[in-house]
Amino acid sequence: MQRIVGALAFVAVLGLTACTDTTDPADRADAAEQAGIGLQEDLVASLGKSGMMVSGATVYVGHGINGTDLGASEALPVDVSVNGACALPGFEFRAFAGPLSFTAGDYEIAVSLADANTPCGNTPVIGPVTVTVNDGDNATIFAHLTDGGAPTASVFPNAFARPGRAQLAARHAANFGAVDVIVDPSSPKGITVPDLVNGNQVSTPIRPGRHSVALAPAGSMTPVFEISPVLRPFTAYYAYAVGTPSNGTFEVLLQTVAFGR
Repeated sequence: MQRIVGALAFVAVLGLTACTDTTDPADRADAAEQAGIGLQEDLVASLGKSGMMVSGATVYVGHGINGTDLGASEALPVDVSVNGACALPGFEFRAFAGPLSFTAGDYEIAVSLADANTPCGNTPVIGPVTVTVNDGDNATIFAHLTDGGAPTASVFPNAFARPGRAQLAARHAANFGAVDVIVDPSSPKGITVPDLVNGNQVSTPIRPGRHSVALAPAGSMTPVFEISPVLRPFTAYYAYAVGTPSNGTFEVLLQTVAFGR
C-alpha cells in the first residue's frame, strides 16, 4: 500500500515533463510564447512559467490513478497536507483541485492514507518534503501510471491562448506506449503529432468551435479514443489519457481552466 500512496507524493516523484507544441501557421507565434518548459527535475523548474508577471504561483492537482490497476479500491483516497494543515483530505481518483494559490517560498508537503475521522491524522507515508515555488508559476501536478504500470507523477505547465482563442492540450498519462495525437483529421488544417510518450503533452491554441481529437497507437492511425468537444473561447482544455487499456480502466479525464478576457 505504501507503493500506491507513494504515487501521490506529488512533489517527491516529479519527473521531467516535456511539452511538444504544434499549431497551425496563424497560431505558431502564440504557441512559442506559451512553451517555457524547464529541463530540471526540481519542482520550481518543472512548474514552468505562465508568461505573466504576477505575484505568487498557481497550482492545480489531479489524481489520475485508478486504484483497480494497483489492486486497491478504484477511488484510492489519500490526504495531502501543506505546512501541517490538511489541504486535500480524501482526495480521490478523477478529482482535480485548484486553483491553489501560493506565495513564493518554501512549503512542506506530506501524503498519508485517507482518514475520514481525522483527516491527515495518519502517519505520512511520504514526506514531509520541502519544495519551493516562484512567482508566476502555473501548472498542474498530476499523479498517474507510467507506460509500464508503475505509479508516478508529472508536472504539466499550463499554457493559455490569446484572447478569443481556446487552448487544447492532450496529456499522455496512461499505461500505454507512444500514441499519435490527431486533431481534426478530416480538415485540411488538421494536425497530427506522432509519438507522444507517457508523461508528455502536446498543447496548442485553437479557434473556438467543435473539433475532433483522437489518440491512436503510434504509427497506426487507428484511433483507440476519439471525442468531438465544443471548445469555447477563454477556456483551456487539458485532456488526460489515464488507466490501462488491457485492464479495461482506460479513460480520458478532462480538466478545464478559464482564463482572463
